[in-house]
Amino acid sequence: MTVRSPSFRAGFGGIAALAVGALLASCTAAGGGSGNSAAGGSIKLFVSYAGDSVASSKPNVGNAAKAAVDAINKDGGVKGSQLELVQCKNLFDQGPALDCARKGTSDDILAWVGQDDLFTDQTLPILEQANVPSIGLGTSGSPSDFTSPMSFPLSAGVSGAILSTPLMLKELGHKSITPVECEYPACKNNGKLMRDFAPPYNIDVTSPVEILNLGMPDYSPLAQRVKDMDADAVEFISSAGPALGLMKALADIGHKPALAANPQTIGENDAAENGELLENFLNPSAYPSPREYKKYPMMEQFVNDMAAFEGKSVENYLDAVVYDRSWMNDVQAWQGVYAAAAAIEAIPGDEVTRETLLKVLNDPSTSLNLMEFVTWTPGVAGPEGYERMPQMRTYFTTFKDGKAVDLDIPQNVDLVPTIKGEK
Repeated sequence: MTVRSPSFRAGFGGIAALAVGALLASCTAAGGGSGNSAAGGSIKLFVSYAGDSVASSKPNVGNAAKAAVDAINKDGGVKGSQLELVQCKNLFDQGPALDCARKGTSDDILAWVGQDDLFTDQTLPILEQANVPSIGLGTSGSPSDFTSPMSFPLSAGVSGAILSTPLMLKELGHKSITPVECEYPACKNNGKLMRDFAPPYNIDVTSPVEILNLGMPDYSPLAQRVKDMDADAVEFISSAGPALGLMKALADIGHKPALAANPQTIGENDAAENGELLENFLNPSAYPSPREYKKYPMMEQFVNDMAAFEGKSVENYLDAVVYDRSWMNDVQAWQGVYAAAAAIEAIPGDEVTRETLLKVLNDPSTSLNLMEFVTWTPGVAGPEGYERMPQMRTYFTTFKDGKAVDLDIPQNVDLVPTIKGEK
């Protein structure tokens, strides 16, 4: 079947800041009712994301999903039903992540959207036991993301960006890369993916250098280790604080390799504050920069609806929040709601349950046109080793005068044909 989401005539939603407790993951419902619903009832979706924590700051993901829910409901809902959203902040911590997983498999939850979770190797098995699909999961590199029958990504997320970056660095004339990895399992997994992936494409990847994600008192010894690796590029698989600390230490000892990072590391505020240090920095993401929204109908819908949700003009919205460190995750959750709505609409008849939704998601003939941005075929396997990833595209920007702009060369990389050996 070929299905176009009924909600794409409506806008997506917006981003507003969320405060989060330092120690507890809390869940809040955007309304009541049942997620497993017939027409005329309500359909409940669930989003698990970091919020604000010591390990990560992604306060806007929940509001991005909520804004999509609001826009779809304003346009009539899905199959005559209204959507509801439950938000859970996992704080990028194991305990809260498992707590979110248990809460997110209650009987009234139909599906997850935009999951942003460092512990998916432990949380996805909980979803598997309850047959709860995770639509638009943003992979951070955990093996389960690529194999779990409940994982239905819309993109390859952080992992796709990290895998694509060596190919783009090679295109820009670089020959070797030193990965700088944080101590978290997701960082290690992504580093290993890159070291295994790049050599067949004649890109040399040195041994990794470990950096502590919560920061270090002195980055000078680490900078010397990176310099001794003698690579002409460095890719950071870590959070912003330690990455910027090491970048400054590299500059202090006169070592100036090309710099790249995962898409959650450096934002426009960092580029504006650090001037020349981040000029020509390579920034990968599963989505184009919101500043390029006029080139992409989906991104135009995104910024228009985000602005409407926040009660701002598009210009004011872009000036206030565009291209912060978590914007990719915001788009991911926002798009996940629309993908879920499209899949629900594709269910024959009015019985909306986990079983009927999974039947549509696992049907290889299901083809969902997501705003002309991607044709999503969730039931079609991706390349070997990435079976849950039927699409793996990365877009690249750089910084000029503190603003995110497209690279001067073609800036997107499609990993699926590359991995399949088709190009």
